[in-house]
Amino acid sequence: MKNLDEIKDVLAKIKDADLGITLKELDGLKNVSLLDNKLKIELALPGPITYLKKDYEKIIATNLSEADIPVEFSLEITEKECKRKDEETLDEQRPSKLKNIKHIIAISSGKGGVGKSTISANIAVELANQGSKVGILDADIYGPSQTVMFGIEGEVMEATTDQHGNTTAFPIEKYGVKIASIGSVLNRGDVAALRGPMLSRILNLFCDQVEWGELDYLIFDLPPGTGDVHLTFAQQIYPDGVVLITTPQEISLADVRRGAALFKKLDVAILGVVENMSYFIPPDMPDKKYYIFGEGGGREIAVELDLLLLGEIPFSVMMREMSDSGKPIVLQDDKNFQKEILKDITANIISELRRKEYSKANA
Repeated sequence: MKNLDEIKDVLAKIKDADLGITLKELDGLKNVSLLDNKLKIELALPGPITYLKKDYEKIIATNLSEADIPVEFSLEITEKECKRKDEETLDEQRPSKLKNIKHIIAISSGKGGVGKSTISANIAVELANQGSKVGILDADIYGPSQTVMFGIEGEVMEATTDQHGNTTAFPIEKYGVKIASIGSVLNRGDVAALRGPMLSRILNLFCDQVEWGELDYLIFDLPPGTGDVHLTFAQQIYPDGVVLITTPQEISLADVRRGAALFKKLDVAILGVVENMSYFIPPDMPDKKYYIFGEGGGREIAVELDLLLLGEIPFSVMMREMSDSGKPIVLQDDKNFQKEILKDITANIISELRRKEYSKANA
């Protein structure tokens, strides 16, 4: 058995998979101790740390093995405070009800019907499955879908009004996710016939009145397009990043270009592109792929815009059935290829968010 200093030296040389720098450079080795031939490793790393433990357990095991150090170890990772230079300004400018939220991520699409809301719901539930505190705000005022995605149609958000007339609303909770949607205010079949400025006012009301408490992530399911809600969202909510959803065909890609241009103009970090409805695999012919809407559009637009392709999601009857029944597919008990793809996409989003936030903090 090598001594503790040699073990620390091996650990210090490990490179962070997201950031590409060593634990020594990150000053990430918080504590390393050896007791009864069992190693206890404590790391303090820039966040979000949602997906780090499994990755670090693998790489530490590999590095210790290669260094001929046959020792059992336990690993604990805490999130190191890594403040952005504009963080105090953001805290002042964001609505008060959003101040206890660590990370705000928007899911956006230039065109409706590309699966944005389905993907938003699955991302939120997958993050909750990882032990994070998560909320989702259905900002698609004209076509709210999250009440359907979570099976809470007909449920109403509770609200209280204080002596000064200030209203506080409390999100509905299901699958470990807090959900706020205008769909919990309107009756099924009612229409929100509103002009652009009213849409922004409603978004502001949700941000000012919904009591989220402390959250690791708040997912905004934005409406399709590039309108008033997007401008209000970027200029008053100050998101940490946005994910763009597309399908492979050119008519959808054209709108992604417009969406990307808007968010870049508003200085919102784009975390990457998700291509939905990429291909269809017949259940009776699992080796076959049919590219119904074309092939490779998401990859091409990601290259064109110098963005990360976060993943490609195929068609699935099961995903449609589960969404309609109010249960995101990441909750499927059986191992399902679409479930695994969505889990990977969520991990990729958080990895890119981590890179962006670290870069801003060290700019």
